[in-house]
Amino acid sequence: MALTRTDQYNAASLVAGASQLVAQSTSFNPGNNSLIVVLLGVENEITPQAVTFTATDNSAGGPLIWTNRLEVAVQNLGSYVGAASIWTAPLTTGLSLQVTAGCTQLSSLVDPGNVLMQIVSYTGYNIASPIGGTITNNTAGDGALTITLGATPAATSEVLAIRFREDNGTQSTGATPGTGWTQVFTVSTASPGYGDLQSQFRNNSTLTSVIWDDTSSNAAASSWMRDTLGIEIKAADITTTLKTRKTLLRVGI
Repeated sequence: MALTRTDQYNAASLVAGASQLVAQSTSFNPGNNSLIVVLLGVENEITPQAVTFTATDNSAGGPLIWTNRLEVAVQNLGSYVGAASIWTAPLTTGLSLQVTAGCTQLSSLVDPGNVLMQIVSYTGYNIASPIGGTITNNTAGDGALTITLGATPAATSEVLAIRFREDNGTQSTGATPGTGWTQVFTVSTASPGYGDLQSQFRNNSTLTSVIWDDTSSNAAASSWMRDTLGIEIKAADITTTLKTRKTLLRVGI
């Protein structure tokens, strides 16, 4: 079974009057043996810049087991903090699911804040070892950017990457994927100037480079900071799958 991605959710939420900066997705229906991947960008005024990410869900049998795969949190030139994270959870039996994700602060939370959440799911993934090479990066400025995975991806894998950008001003912006990359989602906060989250993918490639031709497609928008993260989602091991099938046939199942 080939690795297949399904795009499930993409939205920005303004969170007011809360002690933690979290938002809930709408319901979606991943299939059996899915890997749920949550892509997050959060923005708030925090002093100091300590951020603790969180993710959970409303699964009828109890929350799935969520793993924080990647995160980066940086205070920009003002007192605002932008942070980005990627979470995964395996799902054995398909069901209707809502995810609640975001972050809590280890210090004061200034009301309100923003949570930008995107969710995709994969079937045909490597259940025993779902994640390959990864990378996190934080740099100031706009324009072209290339970051490099820590390991060479398999041609059967899909590399998923996000760019979270905290704006310096009132202009929202998207991003322009690099050669070989295709955009999955883009979303900006309801109040322009607080943050933009863009995701993109590449498959059928063993290149380690993660590329944006421009991390801001709006020339009028300037940024305080940009967080970029990349993660390899590995396909199921065909050799293991074939061995399992042969074993089942041998015992007459």
